[in-house]
Amino acid sequence: NFFHGLFLFLAMLLLIPVIEMIPTAALAAMLIAVAYRLASPKEFIGTYKIGPEQLVIFLVTIAVTVAEDLLMGIAAGILIKFIFHIVNGAPLSSLFKAQYKVDETESYYVIHVFGSATFSNFLGYKKLWKSLKPGKGITFNFLEAKLVDHSFMDQLHHFEEESHQKGVNFSLVGLDKFNPLSSHPLAARKVSNGNGSNKIEIKLTSRQVELRKFADAKDYAFYPQRVKNLLKYKDFPIQKGNAIQYEENILTKYTDYGKIEVADMTVTEGARTEKNDTHITVIHASEIAQPIPDFVLEPEKMFSKFSEFLFGEDIDFNESPEFSKRYYLRGENQQAIRAFFKHSIISFLETHDDLHIECHKHKLLIYKKRELLDSNEIFDLEKFAEEFLELIEKK
Repeated sequence: NFFHGLFLFLAMLLLIPVIEMIPTAALAAMLIAVAYRLASPKEFIGTYKIGPEQLVIFLVTIAVTVAEDLLMGIAAGILIKFIFHIVNGAPLSSLFKAQYKVDETESYYVIHVFGSATFSNFLGYKKLWKSLKPGKGITFNFLEAKLVDHSFMDQLHHFEEESHQKGVNFSLVGLDKFNPLSSHPLAARKVSNGNGSNKIEIKLTSRQVELRKFADAKDYAFYPQRVKNLLKYKDFPIQKGNAIQYEENILTKYTDYGKIEVADMTVTEGARTEKNDTHITVIHASEIAQPIPDFVLEPEKMFSKFSEFLFGEDIDFNESPEFSKRYYLRGENQQAIRAFFKHSIISFLETHDDLHIECHKHKLLIYKKRELLDSNEIFDLEKFAEEFLELIEKK
């Protein structure tokens, strides 16, 4: 924001004669193109997915801005948002003042939230967050709250992400008693009226119904909820260039050789206007008894040679030319990797195509393609993971 403002200021001081040479029609065309990207149909659809009330606020703000001016539009949007908060049960006393209590132990903070947590009292919570000592775990307890709005959920999401990146244990308690206003993970939520379970929990998508049947047939526990678990994937190579948003539709079970979790992971690739969300079905294998060196194994493609300049040398095996031709294998400790990839492991991997396997701190991340897998594909990948873990154990 600072540099944006600085360059605008310098342009006003120094470049006005040059700007005046640009035809007005060209400037108008540029403004129309930029405006369309800022308020394209995709933006309206995205706003609606966060919650119907967000779309109403959005439309009111636009209408009043066009009819009057920007400040009036913002004021109208804020007023409508306050009306929604009051209708959804926010106590008037907590609309502008953060109401909370902090319990502190040697290793943990427990923050009890009362009343409402909204955009209008967020500064109080932001001040609290900055005052917390680093290194301690943090738990937010919403059992006494009445309303949590989208703006607060969004800020809480960023705070949770920062905490995970710093290795801080972060947890949320009590949000299961709320009814989200949409299925979006950061939707506003109001306290349940007690007339049944959370509507999102009982309304499964067709994919979740399919996966639940798969879980029942294959003896998996199934958790359809979206969860943020950055520590689980911390420092795995898949995070390079990607931001892991959340995982959902988690299937988990214990085998004789470790814990296997199947999940639909959502990662954001790119930056700013070029951001794209990619959904990938992955297997995370942990609690493996045998030590495994850190490595990345992926199909060798045309750009693999170029990748060696960025990510590391391809580890080839003279006695296994087919494997070396098919896969790009890299890692810092080449000696340990060569010791791990003995003939039995290489022969097993040669019978499978297009696998991505990452290992970090004796945990494995396995996926077939950067897409969601159907139940048959999940069965094949899960079978591979079990056989691979068994082979590692025997080795």
